[in-house]
Amino acid sequence: MQLVSGPTRESALLDLLLVNREELVGEVKVGGRLGHSDHEMIEFSILGETRRGVTKTATLDFWRANFDLFRRLLDKIPWEAALKDIGVQEEWTYYKKEVLKAQEQAVPVYRKTSRRGRRRAWLNRDLLLDLRNKRRVYNLWKRGQVSHEDYKEVVKLCREKIRRAKAQLELNLATAVKDNKKCFYKFINNKRRIRENLPPLSDAEGNIVTKDEEKAEVLNAYFASVFSSGTSCFLDTQPHELGDKEGKQNEGITIKEEEISDLLRRLDAHKSMGPDGLHPRVLKELADMLAKLLSIIYMKSWITGEVPKDWRVANVTPIYKKGKKEDPGNYRPVSLTSIPEKVMEQVILSAITNHIMGNHGIRPSQHGFMKGRSCQTNLISFYDMMTRLLDEGKAVDIIYLDFQKVFDTVPHRILVEKLAAHGLGEHMICWIKHWLSGRTDFTMGSISAANAEFSFDVFKELKVHHANDNILYSPMSIIAALAMVYLGARGNTEHQMEKVLHFDKIAGLGGTIQTKCGKSMNIHLLFKELLSDITAPKANSSLHIANRLYAEKTCPILPIYSKCVKKLYRAGLEMVNFKTASNQARQLINSWVENQTNGQIQDILVSGSVDLNTALALVSAIYFKGIWKTAFKEDDTQEMPFSVTKKESRPVQMMCQNGTFKVAAVAAENMKILELPYASGQLSMLVLLPDDISGLEQLENKISFEKLTEWTSPNVMEKRRVKVYLPRMKIQEKYNLKSVLTTLGMTDLFSPSANLSGISSAKTLKISEAIHEAYMEVNEEGTEMAGSAGVMGDIKHSSELEEFRADHPFLFLLKHNPTNIILFFGKYYNTDFTMGSITAANAEFCFDVFRELKVHHANDNIFYSPLSIISALAMVYLGARGNTQSQMEKVLHFDNITGLGDTNDSQCGTSEYLHNSFKNLLSDITMPNATYSLKIAERLYIEKTYPVLPEYLKCAKKFYKAGLEEVNFKTATEEARQLVNSWVEKETNGQIQDFLVSGSVDFNTAVALVNAIYFKGIWKSAFKEDDTQEMPFNVTEQESRPVQMMCQNGTFKVAAVAAENMKILELPYASGQLSMLVLLPDDISGLEQLENKISFEKLTEWTSPNVMEKRRVKVYLPRMKIQEKYNLKSVLTTLGMTDLFSPSANLSGISSAENLKISEAIHEAYMEVNEEGTEMAGSAGVMGDIKHSSELEEFRADHPFLFLLKHNPTNIILFFGKYCSP
Repeated sequence: MQLVSGPTRESALLDLLLVNREELVGEVKVGGRLGHSDHEMIEFSILGETRRGVTKTATLDFWRANFDLFRRLLDKIPWEAALKDIGVQEEWTYYKKEVLKAQEQAVPVYRKTSRRGRRRAWLNRDLLLDLRNKRRVYNLWKRGQVSHEDYKEVVKLCREKIRRAKAQLELNLATAVKDNKKCFYKFINNKRRIRENLPPLSDAEGNIVTKDEEKAEVLNAYFASVFSSGTSCFLDTQPHELGDKEGKQNEGITIKEEEISDLLRRLDAHKSMGPDGLHPRVLKELADMLAKLLSIIYMKSWITGEVPKDWRVANVTPIYKKGKKEDPGNYRPVSLTSIPEKVMEQVILSAITNHIMGNHGIRPSQHGFMKGRSCQTNLISFYDMMTRLLDEGKAVDIIYLDFQKVFDTVPHRILVEKLAAHGLGEHMICWIKHWLSGRTDFTMGSISAANAEFSFDVFKELKVHHANDNILYSPMSIIAALAMVYLGARGNTEHQMEKVLHFDKIAGLGGTIQTKCGKSMNIHLLFKELLSDITAPKANSSLHIANRLYAEKTCPILPIYSKCVKKLYRAGLEMVNFKTASNQARQLINSWVENQTNGQIQDILVSGSVDLNTALALVSAIYFKGIWKTAFKEDDTQEMPFSVTKKESRPVQMMCQNGTFKVAAVAAENMKILELPYASGQLSMLVLLPDDISGLEQLENKISFEKLTEWTSPNVMEKRRVKVYLPRMKIQEKYNLKSVLTTLGMTDLFSPSANLSGISSAKTLKISEAIHEAYMEVNEEGTEMAGSAGVMGDIKHSSELEEFRADHPFLFLLKHNPTNIILFFGKYYNTDFTMGSITAANAEFCFDVFRELKVHHANDNIFYSPLSIISALAMVYLGARGNTQSQMEKVLHFDNITGLGDTNDSQCGTSEYLHNSFKNLLSDITMPNATYSLKIAERLYIEKTYPVLPEYLKCAKKFYKAGLEEVNFKTATEEARQLVNSWVEKETNGQIQDFLVSGSVDFNTAVALVNAIYFKGIWKSAFKEDDTQEMPFNVTEQESRPVQMMCQNGTFKVAAVAAENMKILELPYASGQLSMLVLLPDDISGLEQLENKISFEKLTEWTSPNVMEKRRVKVYLPRMKIQEKYNLKSVLTTLGMTDLFSPSANLSGISSAENLKISEAIHEAYMEVNEEGTEMAGSAGVMGDIKHSSELEEFRADHPFLFLLKHNPTNIILFFGKYCSP
């Protein structure tokens, strides 16, 4: 190109400055004359740095490599111990790390120079000396010391030697071209006068881009748009052909060391290395040492189907094919992959080829990719067939087909199904599917990083408003739901969403290629693949995501948006009638979410959350329950204190196991990290535990994507033997994301400024609501049993075991291992079981009722179910209003419950969460169980002439199953009474009969509260019937009565509370869910003192893990069958519930009738205690042989005692009683 633009002699341009690259020179100026010349001077600067053209590329210098040192370094590594009992990814990471570490010491690195700064390939040492001699002779000739003829002779001799050297080089390259193509083509390319890495490219709008980053974006967008979305191969889907395939299924392959060694020795040492940094020259030179290690990794990869991440990552280079160079469609991507992965490919290819050839799976017409066949044999065969047909006089029509971009667009799923159809075994199919899946990058420019950054942004906002609460949400579910909106966002709204969701940092995924679904099609395709992979049905986990946009039906939605959102996000968008039927629309949405989450998430939209002004509502819900790879044993779970602060602790059910897990101690941040894998291998839970009880805030402020990546890197996380303590958790949280997203910067989306013109042509369309709810359950279940010592007391602290005790607030996250996507993020603060919980309210109410009952039943047995009574009264509380509601809140201790209410006024009142908690609790406790029978019959019976509100009927039925029933008290009292009795008898399996005695209801009865409960359980350790015998029970110090006293020797939790002069014994039932606590005074007359002292706080103190210890005990316990009935009217009135049973009652939430009150509140409880159990206790056969031993403590319940039955997962008191009168 010519760079002089102005005239150089008068008005003519006669002097030129020619360069082959514009950047070689700069500052070209024309002006001024030199001497008497009539030409203008041309001044310019030569850019020396560019002219030199020396690159800074570092490469391995194998000329100076010391492979003997390399072998010695590798020989020192304890490979067998290091690779034992770890997964394929861990094996590969360790293998690569150690080989690269040794390579750094044994193979030097040198700086590789460009073509212009490097010695010519033909320039050998002798020639270099000759050229130096030529320059020396030239200098002598200039000084007159040598004749011109002598100088010309030296020049002629040098030229001849150079010509011969070049000819010899070209001959050598041509001879060795088969063995070393790389050098041949490098020589040819160096002959080109002008060389550009990549010319300017044209984007979708026709603009020419010149910067490397812009070129990369254009090519990435084009390659991704060509790549078919159907190429995805999801892991947990088995092709249907596996069940009905042709031919014999192939046998499993055996990968031998000799085979791998042979493949390594045949590697082309001149090939480039892949992204993993392992050079083929190294693998070839050390084949004898590395073959064994690689064969172990290959074999485990084959058996498990796990494919290391490095094998699915490639460096992609665009290669020009034909046509205009500025058109990205004229380039094809060439991938440079891992060399060890290519070796594994050869093994797999060999197995596939042998199987298919052996089963005649390839037709004779196939010539491509066949050994001994080529295009030439194909043409000969084709020509022979055509000429034969023509000779026979037959007509011949030829159609040539060419599939555009065929290797980029063949769906992987079809390939896998074809292989399955040819009888390839499950191991082969599994390996190929894993190999084809998850081919994504893991940089800041990835979906994974965007998801993580967004996750921590949301957390920082949520923790401001939930500082002392549990937090649980799914960043993946939220970001995917918002991506549906982003699909139709334009202008500033789109830019704000890109920034908040961190899509602006995703390199090469957006692109500028305009498709029917917008220019960010690649992001949406990735979300589609991710969601499909993550939510694919799995036998050992349940993950349900319900994301959908609901639009007002009068809003004109663009057909192209409807089509794209349906294609990419399945559920997509649905039209509803917010304008004239907002409540029906709300119920439709709630019903869909409930159905999508298998009934786990209900009423996501509360009453009033949508109205006639709602245009667009974004709903996002997710439910997860997984099974650990290594289960926690239920027997090892026990109640332990969870320190909320340094001064306050709360009881939790703490799971425990000894096992081998990945852990890290991050000393700089004063915390530990534990990774617990789920059974599928696809998911893991990470627990981030501060060292100090008060250290959570510091961790919350520090956490970020970069920090988490650093803390959990393979160099930090190590597999160790650990004793793990983790609370059993069931967390469900709901958030309105409107304020969170607005604060983060998504201001337009929820305001009239929103630009959603890609969704609808309607102006001022905005998102009205963005609701997210997440539910997660963590319990002991797993696919394998953990290696614990059977019972909690036997798990001893060992010097070989580290301890990870999550007994104070911590952060946790659930991640998808193949992609590093964060599915859930949360904070566990244990806000579940405080004085402000259902448990505490139930316990406080229990002791309030007891104090009233003992006044009227001082010398009688007492037995009732506080949970049954409180849940029955909660049904009434559901419809109570005004002062009646306030009185009930106070008596039932609902006013102390924090975090369970809901400030939104829902269809079922302001305390919907409270009733939902009772629903879940009762459902959990009364679930059918082979080891105990618990039947609760609670129902409100109302006189049929009272008009019951439909909303109350629906809500009572929803939360309390039996709910409310109308009967005819007014004119058919006896029939109504018998109907009630019949229902109670049926619900309690015939154990409780004649619940309402004659006269207990009459024609004035308006509402009768019926509450009955029956229990019979089987002990975990049975009492032997042979050991039961008649013994005296001391009612007082002067009076005793005979009882059938059961007896056994066993290991139980006991406590001797010296300050209260009593002992406590815990007897577990077989399910592990229930236990009986017996509180026995030391003295026969000590019961009254105990009755006066007992309270929720005292009971918590007496039964804390620090007080209760497992010991060998000889237990004496009376066989009991207790059935008691109480009219609770007087008890509840005395406690303060005065309005409920009087004309002042306000039950306007139940009925519009005035003066409606509760006429009767009857409670009956039945419990049977006998010897039955699932295991036989270790007794001595007959009573006379059970001797007192110094090793055994004695717990003899032969005088009045208190007892209670509790539900261990929640600490709820199911029954409470006093046994004083056999």
